[in-house]
Amino acid sequence: GLAMGLMRMREYGRARAELEVLRKLVPSSPIVETLTCEFSVQANGAGKALPCYREALKRYASYRALVYGYANTLLETNRPQEALRLVEARLQVITDDHRLYLLQARGYAALDKRLAQHRAQAEAYVRTGNLMAAMEQLRLGLKSGDGDFYQVSSAESRLRELRKLDEEMRREAGKR
Repeated sequence: GLAMGLMRMREYGRARAELEVLRKLVPSSPIVETLTCEFSVQANGAGKALPCYREALKRYASYRALVYGYANTLLETNRPQEALRLVEARLQVITDDHRLYLLQARGYAALDKRLAQHRAQAEAYVRTGNLMAAMEQLRLGLKSGDGDFYQVSSAESRLRELRKLDEEMRREAGKR
């Protein structure tokens, strides 16, 4: 709380001191590592914070806030391929995290892969229960004229699944 507040106020000297105290109290914690890397982004710039995230993730590979922070920092430093590799590795393990799909969408957008971008955005919407927005994203992606045959047919198939799911949910709601 305090360290983050100080960072927001750009009081980096005091924030650094707070983090040192925290480190002594809690020598090994993914929360402290995350705060340290976030501090590094704020105080030294995104590029300088990359090694901090890399080291922290070696120890806490599954800590979500670290994954988000690192992916975001990779995107900010124009490393979309690395960000996508990180996010897609996590998506193999965690499939219900809409924030990972949002990061994936940003990575694809940076590479100008429009179908993949809209597909990832759609999956983020599915995870937050917004089927209408998800279907709209898939339609936009399919209209973009982007992607290979496999990606197009996969997106079409996903759109059919979501339509069916949406109809079932409407029927259920109508019964109540």
